[in-house]
Formats: sequence, structure tokens, C-alpha cells
Amino acid sequence: MDVIKIGNRIKHARDIRNYTLDYIASEIGVAKSTIQRYENGLISKPKLPVLQAIADVLRVNPAWLSGQDVPMEQDDSLAIIIEQLQRDTGLTLEEVAEKANVPLYWLQNIDSFVPGAFGPDGIEYEWITRVANVFGISGSILRTALSKQEVPIPDELPHVTAKEAFALEPYNNKTSTIAAHFDGDEYTEEELDKIKEFAAFVKSTRK
Repeated sequence: MDVIKIGNRIKHARDIRNYTLDYIASEIGVAKSTIQRYENGLISKPKLPVLQAIADVLRVNPAWLSGQDVPMEQDDSLAIIIEQLQRDTGLTLEEVAEKANVPLYWLQNIDSFVPGAFGPDGIEYEWITRVANVFGISGSILRTALSKQEVPIPDELPHVTAKEAFALEPYNNKTSTIAAHFDGDEYTEEELDKIKEFAAFVKSTRK
């Protein structure tokens, strides 16, 4: 284990949470000096139970705290994970979209998109893998977070593809069909224009 990296991550997370050394120590039940030594990289062989306890108090991923190349936040939304990666890399969302060649509008509203809503080809998983590549992390991390946004299908209902589901919609207008997949909300003309632009982008990526 890289004890310097571990120490820096403990301090980084503690600063974000605005926790004192005394608070962390009291929550875990160790001396303040113990936490201080961990932060300063003076513990040559960090104990996993202690790191787990520190991670629990700081509400961070213990794998991240131990120095692994994973997001700091644990079990958070995809948007929060991406925000953390942005903070770590200094990239703006616009830069990420450009480097990954994905729609900026999609990235800006990532938590509201359901995988498969715009076609059965898994284009969103291809996009999110490109985003992961921009950040230099494993694609499986962001793909797993994205998969949590899929709508579960009850066992008693037959599985239909996104394409089949679209065919069942009682709409001939394509914009209405797209909007119908957003819980029936009403949209302004400007929002509908954005939806049209997004749909056009999706079509342009088809092989």
C-alpha cells in the first residue's frame, strides 16, 4: 500500500467533510495521534480494519481510501461520481463531452436518462465507456453506476426491447414519442428542441 497516498486521501476527504482529527478519532475510538500518523504516512503497515473504520466515518469508498483507482464516493449517483472525477482531474463537463465525443446535454442530465430509452443498441453504455476513458478509469465502474438507472422489469411482464416499446407508443410524431418517455411531463419549446437535437445526435451515431 502507498501510505503517502492513503494519508493524502484521508486528509482530502476530511477537509471536504470539514471534520477535525479529534472528531475522526473519537468516532473510531483511537487516539488523535493515530489518525495524524495515518495522514502523515507514518504508519508503515496500515491496518485494514482501521482504514475501513476511517472510510465509514468519512463516508467514502474504502477501496479508494486504501489507494485504489476507484471513485471516492461509494454507491452514489452517476452524476456525483462524474463530479468527483471532474474535481480530481480538473476537467469541465464541456471538455469531457468533447474528448469523449458524447452529447453535452446527455452528460448534464445523466441521472435522468434511462439506458435503452433511445434505442436497443446500448449506445449509452458505449458513451459512458468513452467518458471513463477520458478520466483514465475502468469503464466497468461507470457502466455499473449507469446500469442502476435501468427500469426493473417485473417478472410477470414479458421483456420488450426499447425499440419494441417505442413501437407500442400511440404517437406518430417522433418528438412526442421521445417526450412520452419522460414521465409525461410537459416541455417548453426550447426543451423539445433540445430533445430533437439529442435524437438527431443518436441517429447520427447509428452504424
